[in-house]
Amino acid sequence: MNQILTTLTVSLVASLSASAATISFSNYNTNTNGDLIPIVTSADALIDGAGVAALGYFTDDLAVASGDFSGFVEFGNVNFSTPAAFSTDSVFNDSLSGDILSGSSFIGKAMYAYITFGGEALVSKSNSLTFGEDAPLFTAEFIASQDVAYLFGGNITTVDVGFGSQSAVQTSLVPEPSTFAALAGLCSLGVVMVRRRRA
Repeated sequence: MNQILTTLTVSLVASLSASAATISFSNYNTNTNGDLIPIVTSADALIDGAGVAALGYFTDDLAVASGDFSGFVEFGNVNFSTPAAFSTDSVFNDSLSGDILSGSSFIGKAMYAYITFGGEALVSKSNSLTFGEDAPLFTAEFIASQDVAYLFGGNITTVDVGFGSQSAVQTSLVPEPSTFAALAGLCSLGVVMVRRRRA
């Protein structure tokens, strides 16, 4: 009996792990031989392995645009690394795996790339990709250089990446909490002024 239970448990674990969602996540497209857009700082500095690229969704696009990232729900993340075909920083390329089971908050949500490095950030939203349920499995390819809209940061610049000039996208400085308070105060003042004007 114990042997049967053990066998069933092993089979169940194997089937669950086989059903995990797997998302290829990069700013480098291996399918088109060199389609990449490096992520650089606001000062055009290449980002090394200290940068983190996270994949997930945000609960509030408007908050993201103002630099408030508290509504981020993470699926997984990778550090910046160098794909074999290149010898430059500011590029990430990996696969993320996890469970998206029935009833998960991820299902149907648009995919976001949330890049952070030294007090700066870049947020892009896929124009077409959404998370799906592992039924029996879910796979997708999120390439941060294609089919995205930038919600925070995203100025396009040109940098030398070691094998010539390359278009790159910039992170932006994240506002301090005190800046949020000042912005909230300005918004409140604006609402009061509009109400008085209407009265």
